[in-house]
Order: sequence, then C-alpha cells, then structure tokens
Amino acid sequence: MRVVGGQHAPADLERRASLIDVDVTSFMQHSNSTNLDITLRSPAGTVVTLSTDNGAANLNLGHVTVWDNDANPGGQVPYTNNNGLVTDRDYAAGWPLLIAPEEALGAFKGESPNGTWTLTISDDTTGDGGSLDNWSLTLTTVDPAVVSATTTDFTGADVPKAIPGNFGAAITSRLSVSGAGTSLGKLRVRTGIAHANSADLDITLRSPAGTIVTLTTDNGGSNSFINVLWDDAANPGGQVPYSTNSGLVTDSVYANVPITLVPEEGLAAFRGENPNGGWILTISDDVAASNNGTLNSFSIEITTETCPQSCARDCDDGDTCTSESCGALVGCGYSYSPGSGCVPPAIANIGVGAGKATLTWDHTAGGTTSVHDLVRGRTNQFPVGSGAAETCLAGDVAATTATDSEVPPPGVAFWYAVRGQHLCGAGTYGSQSNGTPRSTTACP
Repeated sequence: MRVVGGQHAPADLERRASLIDVDVTSFMQHSNSTNLDITLRSPAGTVVTLSTDNGAANLNLGHVTVWDNDANPGGQVPYTNNNGLVTDRDYAAGWPLLIAPEEALGAFKGESPNGTWTLTISDDTTGDGGSLDNWSLTLTTVDPAVVSATTTDFTGADVPKAIPGNFGAAITSRLSVSGAGTSLGKLRVRTGIAHANSADLDITLRSPAGTIVTLTTDNGGSNSFINVLWDDAANPGGQVPYSTNSGLVTDSVYANVPITLVPEEGLAAFRGENPNGGWILTISDDVAASNNGTLNSFSIEITTETCPQSCARDCDDGDTCTSESCGALVGCGYSYSPGSGCVPPAIANIGVGAGKATLTWDHTAGGTTSVHDLVRGRTNQFPVGSGAAETCLAGDVAATTATDSEVPPPGVAFWYAVRGQHLCGAGTYGSQSNGTPRSTTACP
C-alpha cells in the first residue's frame, strides 16, 4: 500500500524563505504498525524517514501523532527502552502522541518552505491494511537575510578511553566549549570508536543545557563507527519503499570505512541552546561479557547564529494561517499551522472563454496562497465522482486558468470542477443540489 498526500506552503513566503524547524502531525490507522515505512519529502526534494518498521504487531496507530525533533529531551544510556524515540519505545504503552522520528527533521533546515510537501507511506508486508486520514505541517521560518552564522570545531582531550564489554557499564568523554555564540543553529559530531561489534553499543550526547540526544542504539557491525561524522543532513534521499538506506544509522549497510550518518535522534534537538559549557558523550555496552572497545576520538562542530537586525518592527503578515513571533536571534519568525481562523479555499465563477478552450475561476477564500486541481467529466455521467471518463486536467497549479483543447463526443458536453487547497486544507469541488460536497478521485 502506498499513500501520498500533499501539503502546500503559502507562495508568499519568498522573502522569509528559510526553514529552521519542521514538525509533522499525522492521523493514521493501521492494524499492524510494524509494517509501515513513512517518509516526508520537501519541495526541494529532501526526503526524511519518519519511521521504518517500528511499533508492535496488532498495534493500531488510530490517533494523532506529532513528529518532533524536540520530543525527547531525556533518555540517558544505559537504558532498555526510550519512550520518546520511535525506534526505542516500549510499545506495550501504546502508540505515542509525541515522538522523535527515525531521521532528523533538521535535514530541512535552510530550505525554502514553498511548494508541495509529500508524505509517503509504504506497507512492506501483506495481510494488513489501514488509512491516512489527515496530516499537517508546522513550519517555522526566518528571513535568511538577517541571520549570520559562525562555525567552530572543538575536540575532546580525554581520549582514548577503554569501553568495557560488560552489560550496563558506561564511559563518558567530556568536551568543553567556550567563546562560541550563544544560540546554536546546527551541530555535527565526529567519533572514532573501535569495537568488534558496534551493535552492542548505545551512544548519547548531552548538551550543557542537559538535553540528551541518542546517536545510536544497537546498530552496526564490526568497527562500524571507527570514523563517523554524525550529521542530520547526511541522507537527503531514501524514498520508501526500500530495504536498506545507507545514510541512516538505523538502516545502513555497514563497512569499515569513514562514513557520514544521520543519528538515531536528531541533533536539531539542540537548536537554540547556548552551546558554551560541558558536552558529554556517553557510550554503554548493553551485552554481557561482550567485546571490549576503545573511544579513540570525539569532536563537535558548532554553528552559532546571530541576528544583527533589530526586532523592533511589525511582524504581522496578515495571513490567518500563521503565528508570528519576534526574537533577537531570528527577527520575525512565522509558524504555519491550521488554526481556528484558517479555512480551506473556496472556488467560484468557473467560466469558459469565447474559444471554448480556456477555463478561468476565482477565489472566494484562501487568496493567492492556493493551488488548484481541475477535473473534467461528461454530462452523460453524473453525479460527479461516478464516471470512468473523469480526468484530472491539472493538479497543484497556482494559476486560476487552464486550457482544454479536447472536443467532446457528439451529443455529449464536458463539465468542469475545481478545488483549491493550501496549508489549511483542501476545499471541495462544490456541492450537489442536496448540499452534499461533490467528491471525485480523478485528481489525487
């Protein structure tokens, strides 16, 4: 089963078109959540895996889930389960309302939010079924012109350190950061770990503010982390369905070579924190009487962001689909999410030009931020949605005009229906005489 849906960021975001945070809200139902692989694709083409084969047999996802990099600020190894991570949750407690995805949503940082976002769900096992009932995005953006960035490397000095092969034993390596900016924009981590069975290892990183991010739990083969750069943006591809995905620590095919991996929990969870102070890398071997190992190196690359522009200005953009904020770091910030004042667009005044080949229509709500689907059917096949001849003439078009040069068969006329959609949801193709909204699957 493959389900694809589209959400559209408003087209008027060009002047502040730099993402700093993405959260996903989904409502899916499925009788066996371990069958599902789920990805989100941005307008720029970056693909982030929310989950692959997580959950439990006979566990239904039947409620809203919010996928958020910041969902799990704790979770220090050694641990058996970590209920804030989709990969490590004890699903006997049920499917979570708030969860950190398998791949970092921080991979979208710096991209433009404008265009079509695509959620893809693949069922990799036969026998069970489900549905995607609805989903939405919360996008936080800034004006890139007001943000300046500085990147600095810091290296740990208390290595090498032995990693004992005893269940529950843990070692720590401490690294001190000073003189950096006060607001973290991006973090990358490099580790050199020699271990005959990397799948025995659980590794976390703790910031000076106390936030803990899991780099890996029980992944890898022999010496898989001998020289690894951990980076939220390491895997811009990886569209499901797939059997392996070498950019993800959870799905990689490993070899003893220097590699770049997306960690099991997003490093974007540290975004906005003050990076100055002590950072702690913790490594735990969770297999009794297993192989010993060595932490040979540990360093972090910190990018801090500053905003020289004053925030003493009006950030209200007049868009009911946004929440505005103003901060010393980012200037005006905008979060895009459906709210009580945000309604799907409506369409009116569908007309055909004198040449009978050009169609036009107007908005009555939603304004210029909408995209449109145009469906054509035949007058001998009613109601809308019942005819095999219904055709999607145009999908996801921003214009309010389209061309149809085809001539209908003798004795039959064409009818046309248009719907608009934007971040607040999809409108309808109008209503039947009894007030019921028209429905057609011609356009996905």
